[in-house]
Amino acid sequence: MGATILACYLVVWEILWEKPHQYKQSPIDSHPASPALCELVGTEAMTITPLRPVGRIDLNGTIYDAVTEAEFVDEGNRVRIVGCSVGQLKVRLTKDKPGQSGDMQ
Repeated sequence: MGATILACYLVVWEILWEKPHQYKQSPIDSHPASPALCELVGTEAMTITPLRPVGRIDLNGTIYDAVTEAEFVDEGNRVRIVGCSVGQLKVRLTKDKPGQSGDMQ
């Protein structure tokens, strides 16, 4: 009887404790903000969905999740990346119209 209880305890221990720890955490989960995302701060991207306040942006053909600081931004607008957090970029609407590369008119 004692051997059966010990065997059950060991099986439960393995399932609950050891198996989950065999998997590595992704870099995004283990850091407050991914260094790769933070390197994008200061660059500009194009919204591909409305940001209300969360949506998606396209930066050089790569799609990222993004959140605005306060305002809603429609699809097709240029935004500047101003911050980063876990798996998400913080953006601000630029004054440029789509197709302009930084000239303020």
